Amino acid sequence: MKVGGSTAFTKLSTFFDDAELKRAVETADVTAFQATDRSHVPGLRTGEVSLSGHFDSTIWGTLAGQLAASTNPSFRYGPEDNTTGRRRYNFDGIITSLNTKGNVGSKVDGSMTILISGAVTSTSWTSTD
Repeated sequence: MKVGGSTAFTKLSTFFDDAELKRAVETADVTAFQATDRSHVPGLRTGEVSLSGHFDSTIWGTLAGQLAASTNPSFRYGPEDNTTGRRRYNFDGIITSLNTKGNVGSKVDGSMTILISGAVTSTSWTSTD
């Protein structure tokens, strides 16, 4: 997972160890009177990414700067890893939550949620990514 802009991306996968990309389609009920079964049509696509892992103050500073930013940061997500030729998803998103959690005798955890804004494209990693 990487976050960034048009030229520079910061690698997040060294901090997070759990990621989930959720995609869904909204639906509209178009059932007419006297129908015996409901009818639906597909609507707009939506998506969200959840990440959790290890807290790092440097990366948290970068992410905190993106929380409620006026322009949505760009993300690159490779569920298999970022090896050349592997599948990569590209999207812009709004960081909607940025959480830290610590307790006695354990490491400090961090998690974040990204609401996808716009289209998700699918490409492959290249050696220059």
